[in-house]
Amino acid sequence: MFKVSTKVIRENLSAKHTKIAGEMIELIAKIAKRDSVKLLSEFDKFNEKVESIPKNIEELSAIRDFMTTLPGELEKQQVAIKQCMQIYETLDMFHHRFEDEEEQDRVFVVYGAPKEVMERISKQQGFLDKEKEKFVKQMDNNKSDFSA
Repeated sequence: MFKVSTKVIRENLSAKHTKIAGEMIELIAKIAKRDSVKLLSEFDKFNEKVESIPKNIEELSAIRDFMTTLPGELEKQQVAIKQCMQIYETLDMFHHRFEDEEEQDRVFVVYGAPKEVMERISKQQGFLDKEKEKFVKQMDNNKSDFSA
């Protein structure tokens, strides 16, 4: 009769499994961070374009055109937001905590980004109306100067 001890093998395999699982969770966390940073940078671009100050009537109409197409763009981003949320839910399921509190809360910022963009659009509408009046008045002044 032989007695084979597999305790050492079992401990080695268990340690390797734990290491691989930890590294996979870290990889998922990196993917979540990358995706959320990418989404937030796109929303920052949207906000920057919406809040830009027009220098003339053409830029004003371009901003307004952009603002009218933005809800459709936000709908397209919903798929990416949903995927990002699922990744964060997976990390939460494994009780993963990010080192930085800001990274931990980034999922909520991503989730609320479309609403924030829409709020900026509604706030910017009043400003653009005032700018349009200013440009129209300026064009009328130029027209009267040209006529004289």
